Amino acid sequence: MKIKHFRRMNSLHNTVRAGCVAGIGMMIVHVQAGVSEPAPVLEEETAELPPNWVDVTVGGAFVDGDKAAYQRRVQQDGDFYGGISDMHMESIIGDLTWTLDGHAMFGNEDYELILGLVKDDLGYLEAGYRQFRTWYDGSGGYLPTVTPSWYPAADEGLHLDRGELWLEAGLRREDLPEITFRYTHSWREGDKDSTSWSRPDSRAIAPTMWDIDEQSDVFELDVAYALGNTDLGLGLRYEMIDNSDSKIFFDDESHTEGYEADIFNAHASSVTRFNDQMMLSFGYAYTNLNSDTFVSRGADIQGFNDGGANQKLNVANCNFWWNPIEDLVIVPSIRAEWNDVDAVSKFYYHPHYGSPGWANPRIDVDGNMLTEQIDARYTGIENVSLYAKATFEQEEEDSNYRYYQDTSVDLDETPTYAQSGYRNKECDANRFKGSIGGIWYACRGLSFAAEYYYKDTDLDYDTDNFGTGLTHFGDAHIKSLEMSTNDINVRMTWRARPDLTFVTRYDWQVTEFDMTAYDGTPAAAILPGIQSGEYERNIISESVTYLLNESAYLQGAVSYTWSDTVSAGSQGASSIVSTSDNDYLTASLMVGYALDEKTDITAGYAYYYADNFSVPVNSVGYGTDLEEHVFSVGLNRQINRNMIWNLGYGYYTSNDGTSGGNNDFDAHMVSTGLQVRF
Repeated sequence: MKIKHFRRMNSLHNTVRAGCVAGIGMMIVHVQAGVSEPAPVLEEETAELPPNWVDVTVGGAFVDGDKAAYQRRVQQDGDFYGGISDMHMESIIGDLTWTLDGHAMFGNEDYELILGLVKDDLGYLEAGYRQFRTWYDGSGGYLPTVTPSWYPAADEGLHLDRGELWLEAGLRREDLPEITFRYTHSWREGDKDSTSWSRPDSRAIAPTMWDIDEQSDVFELDVAYALGNTDLGLGLRYEMIDNSDSKIFFDDESHTEGYEADIFNAHASSVTRFNDQMMLSFGYAYTNLNSDTFVSRGADIQGFNDGGANQKLNVANCNFWWNPIEDLVIVPSIRAEWNDVDAVSKFYYHPHYGSPGWANPRIDVDGNMLTEQIDARYTGIENVSLYAKATFEQEEEDSNYRYYQDTSVDLDETPTYAQSGYRNKECDANRFKGSIGGIWYACRGLSFAAEYYYKDTDLDYDTDNFGTGLTHFGDAHIKSLEMSTNDINVRMTWRARPDLTFVTRYDWQVTEFDMTAYDGTPAAAILPGIQSGEYERNIISESVTYLLNESAYLQGAVSYTWSDTVSAGSQGASSIVSTSDNDYLTASLMVGYALDEKTDITAGYAYYYADNFSVPVNSVGYGTDLEEHVFSVGLNRQINRNMIWNLGYGYYTSNDGTSGGNNDFDAHMVSTGLQVRF
């Protein structure tokens, strides 16, 4: 039948997708996420295909407007690219199986090569290399009421290259424990934009960027063994981190942050199956972290010196899976955590905060947390599935902060420290998270789902502080903080006809923040509690899937979200900030048609719209003002049983009012690819 061929070809198209169609398709899938399911893929032809294949793709984009904004939004290079988009080769020689997988897309700077060797009844070896690029836009801030209102970076087109090399070996013999060793070297290098803005005027909207240089080495050893009805596991992990990141300001002043750490972790686990109705699992992990940090800035600040910390973390958990009756599953669990941190830093503070001099803060933190959780699922009612989950957390944390300072201005001189302040803080936290929901299969083709979710967090602080240097720690003035979230969502799935399906969903969520504080006086009187903020969001979405005939289908979705955040600072005539809105609309449409037994065509459209940008008095702008349209079309042709050719075209237009139009772009994207199996 044509419909079988069409769906098979559509699946193959996903494998050898054109580069531009892939980028557009990601946006369309994002719009549809959680709203609808794609049409099921029917069983492919039973004839066995050759095990090896190579996909070759070339493409490019013609960008009119801000190329950096295009790269960030589509995550592709704004010029031409090409290479091997997917490759798999394998060879069996006796009891040895060799595999080679990978891809190499020049221009998009996306590379991967994995070499594997498996020997029957002995084990395997694997070596790999992977690197890919992420694009960022270094555009600065925009204010329509300030001249000049636009602050572009010297180079807006920023990118980071992320990669890793690894070697893994595994022992797999029936009479021996499973042993796996893995070494991984990973890195992150390049430039990215920063949300911290420097100060050409009072609103601080000039762009800054990060120059990233990070790498790590990880050694892992895991052992697994089955002892009767119990599976045992033991693992060791050692990681070395070496980071040196520099923030570059609009006037070329740099701010460098270095971080080195050694992390050791040991963990053990067990799973015991008593019978078909009961199973018990246990896990324990110990982590020890030692870190050294340094921060340096310009000559007027002189820099930070010699910081470091040591953290010891113990975690244990236990889970019990119980199936007391046929249709009921209950899973209670408990988790305990102990945390101990010692940290110290030594820096030269800026005269803006008083007399210049050295500072040497030290902090000790001891904490523990206990978490109880229970999950339950019941399917004993005909056409109904019910579930519930509840989580309780109790946390205690004691922190002791000691502050030392010296008024010496000689950076080469070792100062004589004297304690000038301290802060002791105790924090008790109680958290609850719960949800209950179910699915009702009302009749053939019609189902309803509903869920209620609630989360509540209560934080209580008891703070004792005295001395110089502690006035900048705002949390010392908070007595208690409560955050609560209510969320309700309902969904209806209706297959009106075999070729027509509707999915309707509505979400409502509101989060409230209530706070009480000390008044900051030596008497530390407690102020009356206030509702410091409220966040409310409503989302309604609809998707429709229609199989027009044996050769065609149509799928559409629309989602609208209206959301606002109200804080104490946005209330009254003297408010310094405005209510934050985050309303947006997304819509998509996808059409597919099988022209003949070997050719199919797809076309798609996606739309995004948000109009929430506002500029409060004496502040930077908040919110988003953005309108985007995406059109795509793809053609797939099966030349013969082992060869498929595809062609793709896309048009992307973006109008960004948040940047005053400076990040607008229009782009025409084309690509073609060929898959060959052998």
